[in-house]
Amino acid sequence: MVELSCPKCGTAATPDYDACTRCGLAVARWATFDAAPPAHPVLDAAFAALDDRWSETAAHDGFLQLASSIGSLDAAAARYQARLRERPGDRASERALAQIVLLVTHGQAAAPNDSARVVKVVYYLGVVVGIALFASVTVLLVHVLRR
Repeated sequence: MVELSCPKCGTAATPDYDACTRCGLAVARWATFDAAPPAHPVLDAAFAALDDRWSETAAHDGFLQLASSIGSLDAAAARYQARLRERPGDRASERALAQIVLLVTHGQAAAPNDSARVVKVVYYLGVVVGIALFASVTVLLVHVLRR
């Protein structure tokens, strides 16, 4: 008998369950699930560069820092999960996945649009200050010219 395992996370199938007990992927979708991580314009090249330095913890830390800074820890996790499917028991992948969980659960991961949000807030704050300044100068000029 062939033992089935989840194509997303690798957990062995549990009899009488309709979904993976670890990640929740419905068993009905297992046959059509594409486990390959989607292409990412920044992370693909950075992850490929890790191959030459795979045993170096600092290299993985740098990759995770990059992924966190652009709000793509999910894409980084998908790459490490794919590597674990290719090389079960790979310690670097297991460590990186554990580190991603810590970053996400402890709120140390950057939100994808934090910098864009800050720029918007500063822009609108500048507009409000500019309007207030213009109104103040206009009121002052009107007051001076009426004298």
